[in-house]
Amino acid sequence: MFKNQQLFHDSRTYDHLASEQIADSVNTNSVIIRQISRLLKKSSFIDVKRDC
Repeated sequence: MFKNQQLFHDSRTYDHLASEQIADSVNTNSVIIRQISRLLKKSSFIDVKRDC
């Protein structure tokens, strides 16, 4: 796995998605996904956890 990887949890399906997986699916850099996720987490839209 990648360092500094963030996992996203889809509460409807209980899937965990890495920022790299999301970035690949929308054809962008994972850094962009992590920046957006930080804003969404701050607004309590999502829960983000780092991969250990």
